[in-house]
Amino acid sequence: MVPGAAERIIVMAEKEQANRHWMNRSFVFYRFAGLFIAFVLALAAIIGGIYLIASGHSAVGLALVLADLVALLAVFLVHQFRMNGD
Repeated sequence: MVPGAAERIIVMAEKEQANRHWMNRSFVFYRFAGLFIAFVLALAAIIGGIYLIASGHSAVGLALVLADLVALLAVFLVHQFRMNGD
């Protein structure tokens, strides 16, 4: 037995808990930040495609919009299949 060992163990457990809480908060923050950035980029691509269509470049604009929508659909489907497969 070491004097003060119980107190040291409790302090160690409290520090570990604080670290885990910080890690969970940072994970959630970065995940939402990534989703927000992806949303902004997808929206910019769709708006850019609509602008191209409106300015007379309909083939390029349509390709941009469709490519963006297909990419979004693929990400959504992969996420759904992963959740159902676990």
